[in-house]
Amino acid sequence: MENGEASVFLIIRKLFQLYLEAEGLTVADAPQVGPEKFMIWVKDLAEVGLGPFEDGGMDLVEELDVDEDSLEAVVAMSANPMGFLQLMPIWHAVVLSQRPDPDHPLESFQLLCILKWRDGRATPLAVFAPGFLSSDGFTDATVSGLLLTQSQELMRHIISDGLDGLHNSKSEQYGGPEVFREFVAMMQSGIAELPLDKRKPCLNYLRLFQSIISPPIPHELQVQIKEMASKVRQTAESELADELFGGWDG
Repeated sequence: MENGEASVFLIIRKLFQLYLEAEGLTVADAPQVGPEKFMIWVKDLAEVGLGPFEDGGMDLVEELDVDEDSLEAVVAMSANPMGFLQLMPIWHAVVLSQRPDPDHPLESFQLLCILKWRDGRATPLAVFAPGFLSSDGFTDATVSGLLLTQSQELMRHIISDGLDGLHNSKSEQYGGPEVFREFVAMMQSGIAELPLDKRKPCLNYLRLFQSIISPPIPHELQVQIKEMASKVRQTAESELADELFGGWDG
């Protein structure tokens, strides 16, 4: 963020904290709040100069060590009926900033996308962020932000290379489905030779790997697919019967 944007975020984050307190909401309730309702609350207080906007909001400016222009920008945003839309790209950070740091530090963050073609070829697209890149450590807010930005980074591969380009330039290094089957069989035979106490966790890792490369279709979806196929078949049979026995000669 630029300095001005960072100041605006600090103000909005503080106002959101005050909003939760005023509405009797907890940190756990915060994700249920939308930016539109929050900005209406800000607008109502700013117009009459109450709460954080008493004395022109100078106490708020001094507490957060921000400039008055940033506060005016927030007030102008709240006065605009569509101003809440400006919060949409950072709303996750506003909402999740109220949460305490996680008890279990996250070591790294990785987003993996696997493209699989009908001819059996596949190629992974991945982004990786180690924990030391985040000075304050990973939080719910930073990971949510990474999901947004890194998914856009993955999308750039599609934009720049296209599906055919990725297929032709990257998928050949992994071979086809038969190579994957041979690899899994090799891993299974290796696991079978391990001591009994190590086989189960190793098999779990192998199942995880298989589900990433070739995810199973959930049972519920299989049932839906069968029902849809049955309806399509019944419709086709009914239409065939109409063609054979219907019409003027029926």
